[in-house]
Amino acid sequence: MGKLDLAIKDYTKAIGINPEHIRAYVNRGVTYGDTGKVNLAINDLNRSVELERDNAIAYNNLGNIYSNNGDFNAAVENYSKAIELNPNDPAFYHNRAMAWLHQQEWKKAEANLTIAADKGINITAVFNSDYQSIAGFEKKIGVKLPKDIAAMLRQRKEQVHISSMKEKPPRLPSGIDPHPFENISVTLPVQEKNPSISSMLADLAQHQSGIEQRLFAV
Repeated sequence: MGKLDLAIKDYTKAIGINPEHIRAYVNRGVTYGDTGKVNLAINDLNRSVELERDNAIAYNNLGNIYSNNGDFNAAVENYSKAIELNPNDPAFYHNRAMAWLHQQEWKKAEANLTIAADKGINITAVFNSDYQSIAGFEKKIGVKLPKDIAAMLRQRKEQVHISSMKEKPPRLPSGIDPHPFENISVTLPVQEKNPSISSMLADLAQHQSGIEQRLFAV
């Protein structure tokens, strides 16, 4: 509902009841970040990591806090830790790719964007949601993207317009206690016509018709 102060108040109550409530620290940390209270956000997320060392979500959100505040070295470090703990979450790769784009680590960024896309993220939809366009991103960082990365993003953008647009892109830059997700695609084989089966079906239909005629005759 956007009532972040009330959210922080309730998370604080939860922590008061249970000082080891990991999700409450993660959620309050993310909310502190959304309100611009960076130090409080980092403190809460670090506390959640102290309570649960293999908390990949906490490391990812730490990366988001650092990235949103321009500390891309710390952001990459935390995204990398999240990937180490959970190499199957595509959001972690996408977020690290964006940090590397800001650092002009082109090859690393391209490799991670490819992984994120292969794992199911519509990287162009998310990119355009955050920056509106490649030109908007280039204006923000003051550097032009390499042609191969720009082409990759534009190519995927064209695919979005061609598709049925049934899927909604995930919100990646921030989020309260997100969970890993899967994008499952199923390819159905095209069935070829089988002459023998068609013949059998025709015989069956003729046989059924004969049965019906006999029933009506009775």
